Amino acid sequence: MINVIFPPGCYGTYIARCLYNYTNLRNSPFTDFEFDSAGSSHYHRENTHARSVIKAKHVDTFDHSSPVQLVVVPCVEHGLDYYNNQFVKNQHSQLIRYITKQMPKEEVNHKLKHQWNYHGEFDATVPRWIMREWCSYWIADALNSAYNTTTYHMLDSTVKISTKDIFENYTETLTKIVSALELTFTVDQDKIDIQHNKFLAVQKFHNSQNRCYQYVQDLLAGVNTNIYVHSIFDEAYIQHLLRQHNIEIQCDGLNTFPDSTHHLRTIIYETMHNTNT
Repeated sequence: MINVIFPPGCYGTYIARCLYNYTNLRNSPFTDFEFDSAGSSHYHRENTHARSVIKAKHVDTFDHSSPVQLVVVPCVEHGLDYYNNQFVKNQHSQLIRYITKQMPKEEVNHKLKHQWNYHGEFDATVPRWIMREWCSYWIADALNSAYNTTTYHMLDSTVKISTKDIFENYTETLTKIVSALELTFTVDQDKIDIQHNKFLAVQKFHNSQNRCYQYVQDLLAGVNTNIYVHSIFDEAYIQHLLRQHNIEIQCDGLNTFPDSTHHLRTIIYETMHNTNT
């Protein structure tokens, strides 16, 4: 059994899918990859034989008495990408369910009641501007905790790769893994390239974090840029980054996030560092 350990949202199922389908692990004819509407490889989880020879697990659900063959290490500059991946691909964009898997509902209700004067239930009726602002106070800590690289570097394994390798030098990375695990390629490079290009084309959350950084830099530099956000966490992260520059958003009632840095510039104001959490 080959065990792949990866942080949530860090493409572990895709890696397992590739190793199974491109090598002698596969026990049936090769078929082209399909991806779901969110860009995930979760169809692969339905393959019974694949599950019998290779498994992709998170560190907190893995039986650590078993050997680990491959570890996928996250990159700190892409934490928001992975967080978005997990939110959409695994939790199907169910915001309340996603958050309550990470913190007690009682804690959430206390925060919203005492800091936003919101006394309703923690459900889909909470105004988006409140959810965004509240998330903006803890999103960075959530990313730092979930994607702490030390956790994965410390795991004993046959081979390690980074998520960056998947996007920047996948051919070499895959070859390294196959060699280290003493597997054999059973499909040609052209087929691999075609599947990987399909994968890359549907990863809309890749570079989420870098895009948010760039929007804030453009705003500070007076550059007018269109803002494209894919989740409330993109919006919250932008608000968090602005706060690092002592800039707040006039967000009361702002349920639709600005679509350009020009628009955003019209609703911000400078303030002393805000410690509201």
